[in-house]
Amino acid sequence: MVNSTPEQRTLPLAIAPSLPPGTEPLSKEELLSALDAQIRFATEAQRNEGLTRWAIWGGLAAILWRGTVVFAQSEFALYRAVLVAFVIFIIWAILESFISLISPTSRVSIAPVRFQVWTDMVSVVRPGVIASALRQTLIIVALGFFHYANLWPLWMYAILSLLGDLLAFAPGTSNLPLPTKLGVRTSFAIATLIPVAWLAYCGLHVVALIRKDFPSFTLADVQFAWLLNGGAYLLIRLATMTTSGHFLTELTELRQHLAFNRISTAEAIQQADKLLSGIKLTDVLNPSVLGVIREAQELMEMVKRSAAALEQLKSTASSFSGNIHDLDGAAIAGAARSIDELDSEAKRLHLKLKALIRAQGRFQLRAMLIAMYSRESLPDLKEPAKKVQDAFNEASKSLTDLHKLRVAVKSELTEILHQHQRIAIEV
Repeated sequence: MVNSTPEQRTLPLAIAPSLPPGTEPLSKEELLSALDAQIRFATEAQRNEGLTRWAIWGGLAAILWRGTVVFAQSEFALYRAVLVAFVIFIIWAILESFISLISPTSRVSIAPVRFQVWTDMVSVVRPGVIASALRQTLIIVALGFFHYANLWPLWMYAILSLLGDLLAFAPGTSNLPLPTKLGVRTSFAIATLIPVAWLAYCGLHVVALIRKDFPSFTLADVQFAWLLNGGAYLLIRLATMTTSGHFLTELTELRQHLAFNRISTAEAIQQADKLLSGIKLTDVLNPSVLGVIREAQELMEMVKRSAAALEQLKSTASSFSGNIHDLDGAAIAGAARSIDELDSEAKRLHLKLKALIRAQGRFQLRAMLIAMYSRESLPDLKEPAKKVQDAFNEASKSLTDLHKLRVAVKSELTEILHQHQRIAIEV
């Protein structure tokens, strides 16, 4: 590895990622070597899975050939095979949930909590989500084709899962932050307990239906059911192979951009850190925090202008109260217009306050989601939450003070108009 000079190691403060104390940023040569090592590691990991596209296609061809043989057997019945396939699918899904819970990817990391924004993940997970949606669609079609209306728990599971897959691409989820590693409790509650309990309930209904006609089930039915699930598994693996391929492509493109000086070393370090580890909590919440602060500052600017106009209007009203008998019609009309303008300004400020409340609500929703999915990040939520609350409190206080001043000025102007009307009646 090439040693770098202090000048080479210096990064612009505006874009340099924060580093632990006592560490220095990588030079270009060091970063290229690190990217090469990561690319080799990812390539080996993908190769060690033991599945290639050719192997999967070969497996699908073998399943199709064997399926046609079983389908042609006289003792085979598709409606019975579908019921057995449901049982195998439910057992498979339950085991998959528990295995994913104890896998290293779901354990709590000792490193700082990182997140992936759904916008960045859509292109990666799209094949897997599409494969999952296809599986749920096939379950719904099978339930409807064979009129399994009494399997309503499986109906609900398949429909809700399909809706969840489709909602993954909805615009409203485009900025949803997801932790790169879930806490154990969160994983158990969200990824395991709820779906496993419902799947077990679905399995009870399917088994009850099988028991009614159990003697008629044959080995051919069970074989075809295994082939159906095996084919679905291979299709999903074929689709999800794009995930690791996408990751390798991103790393390779990043290395090319750095090697050919299309980006600076500092930018490459940021992109590599985001690609490998995800983004930090501060980066996740910054847009929401800045949105609240911006709305609060705009509201306070409006309050400041309104307060200056009210002070001038108050001075004018004070000069009126000393010589009400000498006021002409133009002055009185101006006072009446001032009261109307005060009411209009109050409405504009109220609309701006609602915008500030909406911005604060968006921050609170995002913070709540982060706290729900990753309780390890709760200590880091305190600082951005305090910034948002301070900005909101400051804007609210300035608006409250302005409201008191507006009420006083409006009351004084209204009193002047009433006195002028009484004088006009007496005259």
